This record gives sequence, structure tokens and C-alpha cells, in this order.
Amino acid sequence: GRSGGRGSSSSSSPVTPTGDEAAGYLFFCTKRTGAECFRRSLFGAKSVNMGEVARVGPSTTLFLFEFQGRTLYGPFTAASAPAMNIEEDAWAKFKPSFKGPDYKPFPAQVRVAREGPVRKVTPSKSLRLTEGALDAKAVADFHAKLRAGETAPEAEQVRRR
Repeated sequence: GRSGGRGSSSSSSPVTPTGDEAAGYLFFCTKRTGAECFRRSLFGAKSVNMGEVARVGPSTTLFLFEFQGRTLYGPFTAASAPAMNIEEDAWAKFKPSFKGPDYKPFPAQVRVAREGPVRKVTPSKSLRLTEGALDAKAVADFHAKLRAGETAPEAEQVRRR
């Protein structure tokens, strides 16, 4: 992969594969940050995760897991290349008060889109989910779980592809 590509990517750049494109990617959120994800059509992760978020490409299937209510949402697609701070003020109100004024809670960002209705499901408590890249088997498993779920009207704000 590339190193030190800080600030070199613009939010309008097309989605380009890195050569190590992940089959899928699972982002995490809370009830409150999830509402902002849908409103902004933007998913984010901590800066330390940018190396893995950079594996999101045009054919990567994206999912969002709201871990407080254990709700899995998807599928989504990348509408931009992953970049740092596509929206500088995203999730700013969730910044801990002890962090400095330049702190960004989830700066490793990807603009997202939906191709049709987003679905949601509550996976079994025994299913241990980890934020990050997913292999093809995990993507197929998530698709099967979501087919058994229901439509997610709260995700209708996400821009259509």
C-alpha cells in the first residue's frame, strides 16, 4: 500500500481500487452517530483504522453495525474513495471534552450510497462482530442475514446510487 498520503485525496475523487480491495467492510456506530451517518451519507472510523479503511473500493460491500441496539444495516456501496476528513465537522459533537480543538473523532471516512432499500437485522448475541475488512464469506453471510430482516426506513436518507 501507499504511505503518508495525508490530505492528498479530495472528496470528489473517484473510487479507485488499491490492489488490496476488501470484499466488504463493517463500520460501527452508536444510535446517535448512526443517525449522522445516514444524514451525511458518510461512514467513518478512527484515524488508526485508515490503513484498513483504504481497502474500500468500488466493489466493496459496506455494512453499518449499531452496537448499542445490535442492529446490522446494509448493503451500502462506496460513493467516494476513502480519505481523511471528507467532512471535517462530521461527528464533532461526539468529541470528548478533554480532547483538543483539532481532534476529529472519526476522520477515516468514506462517502456511501445505497442501490435500493437498506435492510436491517438484529444478529444473534453469539455472533461476535469486529469493525473492519470482511472476506467474501462474511459478506455473503451478512447478505443472507439482511434478507431475513426488514427494511430500514431510518436509512432512506442515504443517497441513492
